[in-house]
Amino acid sequence: MHFWLLWATAGIWIAFVVYWSSSPVKAAPSTGAKPARQPWISVRIKRAAPQPPTPGNVESSGSRESARSRSVHQTLLLAALLLGLLPGFWPLNHRWLPDSPWIAPAGLGAQIAFALLYIWSRRHLGRYWSGAIMTTSDHQLVRSGPYRILRHPMYTAILGMLLGTAMVSGELHALLALVIGVAAYWRKIRLEEPHLRQHFGEAYESYQRNSWALIPGLL
Repeated sequence: MHFWLLWATAGIWIAFVVYWSSSPVKAAPSTGAKPARQPWISVRIKRAAPQPPTPGNVESSGSRESARSRSVHQTLLLAALLLGLLPGFWPLNHRWLPDSPWIAPAGLGAQIAFALLYIWSRRHLGRYWSGAIMTTSDHQLVRSGPYRILRHPMYTAILGMLLGTAMVSGELHALLALVIGVAAYWRKIRLEEPHLRQHFGEAYESYQRNSWALIPGLL
């Protein structure tokens, strides 16, 4: 049974990667540009040359995350994904959870629930979503759906999926994957929030005071 749960976990991640990769990033209405697709880390890791901001789309030259910073984030996520899904070797193949019959199914359920949270969050963020840290000239602060409580619910969702994977696996390599994922998104939040404060000013500072970054009541 545990073997099939591991395959189900991998299948959910594959479906998630396909969903992430196939989601277009829409340009602002004033640009007239066609929607572009941003590849997921498992499809390509390539340091792209920095592109100049498109008039009417990116608010200024400082509003887009650098290619180097984006590559660091993608590399961390790829490492987390591989550690979580591939078989572990000594000493990372030791268990960090007891071999209980209910833990792995609970982990798979958590992974599914957090994947649905990601989809829900994406639907509310709409065309303002981007894999990189950036804002557009007409960017609006979204505070509907899960964004009423969490400022970064999609990051919460991905970390929750990594937690579910770690529970299904039960081994140290999957727990290490979760730790790397936490480090990757903590780094991204520390880069993203000053950028959003600069763009939205007092509105975002008020939002920070009345919401949680990742976990309600804790963080």
